[in-house]
Amino acid sequence: MTKAQIVEAIHKQKDFGTTSKRLIAAVLDAAFEEIARGLQKGKKGEKLTYPGFGTFTRRDRKKRIGRNPRNPEQPLEIPAHRTVVFRPARELKGRLNGKR
Repeated sequence: MTKAQIVEAIHKQKDFGTTSKRLIAAVLDAAFEEIARGLQKGKKGEKLTYPGFGTFTRRDRKKRIGRNPRNPEQPLEIPAHRTVVFRPARELKGRLNGKR
């Protein structure tokens, strides 16, 4: 699903029918920007939770040795980096499995 499709789906809901698509897109952008900012500023293991949807957690990965699949004899170092982990809420998992 693209951003335009999400904006269109929200716009079609009866509660948002009079709201412009431009405003909906701006609110959506602001929400995702705040999620990104919260994860960027947060400490290791700090969580950002949206009830009924899930939890985003920032994780710091240590550097490690990996293997190149084309040349397995030659190890390479994978540098330390930050990543985001998403854990869906029970309600979201239920909706994905056809339970409401």
